[in-house]
Amino acid sequence: MCAHRSSFRQSTIRGDAQKRVPMTTIPGTSGSSADRSEDRCMLPPSGHIKRAIRRVLHYVDNAKAIRERPQPKPGLVELLYFFLPWWRSFQGQETLNHYALPWLTFPAVQFLKRSVRPHFRVFEFGSGASTIFFGLRCKEIYSIEHDITWAEKVKVSLRELGISNCRLRYVPPEAAQLAGDYTYRSHFPGYEHQSFEIYAKSIDEHPDGSLDLVLVDGRAREACIKHAIIKVRPGGMLILDNTERSRYNQAALEVPKAWNRLSFPGPSAGAEFFTETTVWIARTSR
Repeated sequence: MCAHRSSFRQSTIRGDAQKRVPMTTIPGTSGSSADRSEDRCMLPPSGHIKRAIRRVLHYVDNAKAIRERPQPKPGLVELLYFFLPWWRSFQGQETLNHYALPWLTFPAVQFLKRSVRPHFRVFEFGSGASTIFFGLRCKEIYSIEHDITWAEKVKVSLRELGISNCRLRYVPPEAAQLAGDYTYRSHFPGYEHQSFEIYAKSIDEHPDGSLDLVLVDGRAREACIKHAIIKVRPGGMLILDNTERSRYNQAALEVPKAWNRLSFPGPSAGAEFFTETTVWIARTSR
């Protein structure tokens, strides 16, 4: 995590997707898990105290900033309620277990707990805790992951939990063919010359209007949104994480204006910054 204090107005978010990992676990190098923290065991006792104080100050700063923004915004009681699970998410507990929650904002997770149904067919760009969350609650889940190390870790957790309704595919990027074409590029450092075209188009194999929920929380999100819209059934959900990032403004404009837009700003597991998750409810007219 970033070492200095941050606020919702000046977020320290970097990259297209940031996998949250336990403070004591650093599962190899990968773009998906780029925002890792150093091993807690390497810090002296005074380091633990300073880290704890800094983390609390981050939360307070972000809470103040988010309360100053126009609606929608979480209430003060909600922010107090979310503090404990947010704090626990840094305490070295395994995130890919039976109690896994999507790495979206806590208000968005609460919404999903109320809205997800057992018959749902789910597609997600970017695997992780959300894969387990949906796998335990939905009929079918299709997950796309560009990081082989992370994909294998998630697969192991799925097997250990007995989740068999998930099809997780490893789809790596390829070398970009056209130097000036950024349609399928990722903003994450290190991927400037790679294309996520196959990754983004992986959803095309599903019939139009056949998916109950599509989560976009991986690489090349702008392209993924464009391919996902037509696949969401009327009344279904399209979710984009970190929508406070200005580079996703154009992607958000691709979503039909007739769809109901719900914004959920707030804290999320394993992240010292506040962010925003947006959910669109598809209407009959596209």
